[in-house]
Amino acid sequence: MKLALYANIVSPHQMPLARELARTVGEDGFRYVYVEESEPGRAALGWSEKLEPWCVKAPDAGDIVETCEVLLSGVRDIGLFERRSARGLATFCMGERFFKPLATFCFAGRVFSVPGRFRLFHPGYRRMARRFARLLARDAKFRYFPVGVYALRDMELICAKFCGDASVAHRKSTLWGYFVAPGRPDLRAAPDPDCPVRAFWIGRFLHWKHPDTAIRAVCRLAQDAHGRGGQPPVVLDMHGTGPEECSLRDLASGFEDCVRIMPPLPIASVREAMRVHDVCIVTSDGMEGWNAGASEALEEGMRVVGTFEAGATATILPPEELFHAGDWRTLAALLSKGRIPGPGIGEWTAAKAAECLLSVARI
Repeated sequence: MKLALYANIVSPHQMPLARELARTVGEDGFRYVYVEESEPGRAALGWSEKLEPWCVKAPDAGDIVETCEVLLSGVRDIGLFERRSARGLATFCMGERFFKPLATFCFAGRVFSVPGRFRLFHPGYRRMARRFARLLARDAKFRYFPVGVYALRDMELICAKFCGDASVAHRKSTLWGYFVAPGRPDLRAAPDPDCPVRAFWIGRFLHWKHPDTAIRAVCRLAQDAHGRGGQPPVVLDMHGTGPEECSLRDLASGFEDCVRIMPPLPIASVREAMRVHDVCIVTSDGMEGWNAGASEALEEGMRVVGTFEAGATATILPPEELFHAGDWRTLAALLSKGRIPGPGIGEWTAAKAAECLLSVARI
């Protein structure tokens, strides 16, 4: 079998799956085709790792994405999919939401969004969605791999509108995600029951990631503890940079004993940092298609609390570990429960994903 993974860049969040596919089908039968290099900011954090021999940039890859027997594409190229369909070749398109919110904003502690389905009013986007849905309905060898439950719901809406049958989305889709490298929870530091719970937040400081929610929750717990003459029950380490950094530092002013805002971590250091923390916090709204940090934390045996709106947390976590984006009060209540054992990553591993992909490809 000749199989290609097609993506915009070589991502460390795709490489574990790529390695599993190369191991399974053989390196001669696999290629990871990418369109462009990582942007400088990501490259500085370790995204530009040493490439495997089967990683090939698009101009040097020839016609492999057009002619390989199986294509797993993270590039939404409808023309390519239609040409492969005409040749009778198997194509699987993996992707995040078609209808991410057009905009989000926070008011009175609640997050509001402009629905992404308004994109269908744009003629070009509407035409693309129609072609995608109709190809999905008619071609037995074309499937959609939605990254998270919301991506699947978006496809239900598209199929209902352009095929008259929302069930097409379920018959022709395989729920997907980002499959990170295996963890080493056996290397986790033993928690000290006499010390505060150590919370961990990592990402870019962007408004739709709502990092302020984590700060507000931890500061409220600290205020309550100080009022009783106690110490903060939770300390928060935040790693990142971005346009919200100054406002976050202002928000945390006076709470330096429980909130530390630090520079971004190189990819090689993220897992080590996770092993000395108790709980990972994901605060993003629906603009977050997945969240690889949540997957990494689960791999490392951490407890993860996250929003109902972010792809990874909504898809993997039990409802009792979820809160709505912007709802710092509920997050504070979740954090006050202390050191609860993490559920683990379950079936969401690169090895299981490769097995699933090849199983579908052989149907």
